[in-house]
Amino acid sequence: MGSVEGPRSYNDTYERLVHDDTDLVGALAYALYKSDKRDYAKRHNLPYGDERLRSYASTVGSKQLESLRHRADEVMRRHLAAVASQAEDAVRKSTIGNIHASQQRLAGDLAEAKQSLTRHVSKRTGLGASVIANLIASFLFGVVMLILLAMQNAGLNPLDSLFKKAEAKDAATAPANSSPAPTKK
Repeated sequence: MGSVEGPRSYNDTYERLVHDDTDLVGALAYALYKSDKRDYAKRHNLPYGDERLRSYASTVGSKQLESLRHRADEVMRRHLAAVASQAEDAVRKSTIGNIHASQQRLAGDLAEAKQSLTRHVSKRTGLGASVIANLIASFLFGVVMLILLAMQNAGLNPLDSLFKKAEAKDAATAPANSSPAPTKK
């Protein structure tokens, strides 16, 4: 008769790395553990099921588990930062486009209102009244434009803050000048 193998020992590495079902860092740490184990098997040319692979888990101590979680946390942070940056860029582009479109619509609406008012007054009045209505419409159009410019100069234009953020981001990512500026003697 052949020999009977005893029950296989259970590897608790997953439970040691993953604290609960919502622990994404732990799940990623376990994936890194499996990747390290696979690399170990390749480096030592070990076939699947080799006893040395089964005992690999017993060689993983608490420091290594902590290191795996730290690596997983760093991978997760880098990934989330990249996703957040892409989302921020998309929102910035969308917002700037919407503001430009709104400004163009407003200018078009003002011009259309001026023309409509001019046509209405022209139908109801003679030449003198038409000239006055035209002047009033032009004056009102100018006042609205001045208000918009004043708002922009007072810092109430939402584009300013978006452009400043974009400039700050560009300045932060621009390479520093490696050569010092010449000094006057």
